[in-house]
Amino acid sequence: GRIVVDRGLEIASKISEALEYAWTEEQLVHRDIKPDNIILTSRGEIKLADLGLARKLSDLLDESETDILGTPQYISPEQLLGEGVDNRSDLYSLGATLYHAVTGRFPFTGNHPAEIARKHLAETLIPPHKVIKEVSREVSDLVCIMMAKRADQRHQTAAEVVSEIAAVRAG
Repeated sequence: GRIVVDRGLEIASKISEALEYAWTEEQLVHRDIKPDNIILTSRGEIKLADLGLARKLSDLLDESETDILGTPQYISPEQLLGEGVDNRSDLYSLGATLYHAVTGRFPFTGNHPAEIARKHLAETLIPPHKVIKEVSREVSDLVCIMMAKRADQRHQTAAEVVSEIAAVRAG
């Protein structure tokens, strides 16, 4: 299913704050942002979990990892291509997570991971407002920027995402 758009934005904002802290303090890249790694506590807290794939940027630059790590429905194009990843890769995955939250659908689907990967790389994203009419154009634009194929066309920091979400929520 899907969740109320404002709740999705609230969750995305809190996860963006966590990503901003991780990047600013340690240059940490999570590499597996997805709904399963977001915990909503009984006290109403929103937490980012599962740092099993997380690495410091300096470690990523030193590694010669050839395996593709991440979840196919949420993985960034640069992760799929084995290119350098940074905080913007996590923002792509968070955008895919927000897309799923507000539409109830994955951004890209397929019969096997390779087909989904190809779509992340080459297929045009259907904007969320064209999938679910209750999603505003502003929310849709936010998600589309977060999920831009090229990292330099996305928000450059999670702080920018937090700021844009606040503006969208304020109307």
